[in-house]
Amino acid sequence: MKKTAATMEPITTLSLQCKFCDMHKDEEMTLYCKGCEILVCNECICDQHDGHHFSLIKNAAGDLRKTLPNLAKEVRSGYLETLHQKQNEITCLTSEFKNTIDSLEEKINSRTEEMKAKFDDFRILLLDSIRTMKEKHLGVIAEVEETLKICFERLSNCLHSCTEKLESPFDIEIVQLSMDLNSALNMIKDTNLDIPVLKIPEFEPGDSSDKMLNNVFGCIKEDDLHDAHKASDCESLDDIIERQLNISSSFHFFDSSSVRCILPNDGNIWIASHNDTSIYLVTRSGDLERSFSLDVKIYNIHITPDGSLLVVPNRAHQIWKIELSGNCSDFIDMEPCYPLGLYVSRSGYVYTGMVDGRPYSIGSDSTRAVLRLSPSGSIEQRYEFDDEKEHLFIRPQRIVENSIGDIIVLDRTSHRDGRLVCVLQNGNRRFVYNGTQCKEMQNPFHPGDLCCLGNNNIVVSDGNNHILHVLNADGVLLNYLNPKTDQYPPAVSAMAYDSEGHLLLGTSKGVYRIKPSAARDI
Repeated sequence: MKKTAATMEPITTLSLQCKFCDMHKDEEMTLYCKGCEILVCNECICDQHDGHHFSLIKNAAGDLRKTLPNLAKEVRSGYLETLHQKQNEITCLTSEFKNTIDSLEEKINSRTEEMKAKFDDFRILLLDSIRTMKEKHLGVIAEVEETLKICFERLSNCLHSCTEKLESPFDIEIVQLSMDLNSALNMIKDTNLDIPVLKIPEFEPGDSSDKMLNNVFGCIKEDDLHDAHKASDCESLDDIIERQLNISSSFHFFDSSSVRCILPNDGNIWIASHNDTSIYLVTRSGDLERSFSLDVKIYNIHITPDGSLLVVPNRAHQIWKIELSGNCSDFIDMEPCYPLGLYVSRSGYVYTGMVDGRPYSIGSDSTRAVLRLSPSGSIEQRYEFDDEKEHLFIRPQRIVENSIGDIIVLDRTSHRDGRLVCVLQNGNRRFVYNGTQCKEMQNPFHPGDLCCLGNNNIVVSDGNNHILHVLNADGVLLNYLNPKTDQYPPAVSAMAYDSEGHLLLGTSKGVYRIKPSAARDI
């Protein structure tokens, strides 16, 4: 229920002689009800105040003369000072809010003038380009038109001469006519008389939707000014973000190396770590349930609908399948190439990144692709080139699929840089995100892992900047979060999203779960 401001009645001085009851008009109020702390009449005693304790007004006044000074002191030092402090706070808050609004108006007006200038410059650029195009094409047309005119006039003159002199008795004149006509015909044959093909330009307006305007022009973000005002004296922005994340539970899983992969499974979590040859199934509290020990280090893992594990061994040409019984077999052999990213969709299709032996150098003969495999391991589709025959990926290291079938690939372009590439099921590229939208970045965008939320938003970790980028399904940056757990937070090396809507973060210090209420901004 919405609260409204209390209405305060003015305090008036009681009559020193007598006061009559508001309910019983002819009755004088001669008693004081101790329980209700009000004056009452004899009728009130039998009515609303039956069973209460009373005293004469004279006796009540004597008792109150003893207690009123302390009560007045308490009101003055407590409530009155608090009200005065609240008045000062609301005055400062109001002034700050007004100044903020005025500043926003100035920023919007300044941005409008800036965009007007940019649009005008762009308008002039477009007009210059079409004027240059006009001069170029009209010049070509004029040249062709002049050639056609010359050919037409010469051929017409020859035909006219033939008509007039065909009956001439002079043989030399007939021969000359034939020579002139053949010469004109040869000139026409040697002249390019093709009409130039003109591509008529069209103007296609860009996207002017509110979302696109927000992205280009800017938008208003509304924060709780009162909370920010209270926290500004004792908390930094990073402290506020960390408090809002409100990490609900965490556990350390070995201290030797960072977590490489996190995979939620029926309330438990599969974990693979850097420089480790085993895969572990642990509870949310960190207790070990079971494990699989392999003879190589693990690069990537994922789980199939039947509960089997798919494993990408480090620097191997195969993807292995480990059944619940522990039986291990080849799922697919990609030799001479190597599998990297691995993802299993809800329908059982398997996506994997595939590269040749060269880490980041790429040529026309390089293999850099994402494969979609059937649940049995046969290749159904290959995503490798765009419409211009350029490679879609450099090193497709992590892969996810959202609920509408888009494939989002974490593509590492060097040891220090990377990007997100989103492709549709038909292979068309939807967007590329390289981190430049985020103004908080101090270092190159270095994605470590990504996951797709239930609302199709994408969260990607950034090891160079120690932040999480939050994008929508169109690749537009919505927000960024700082998942720090210490003064110098470790880079998030693994991420996942469980069935209860928790965001799982794997670091060198353990695995952390974020409550759905704390992740409300994502």
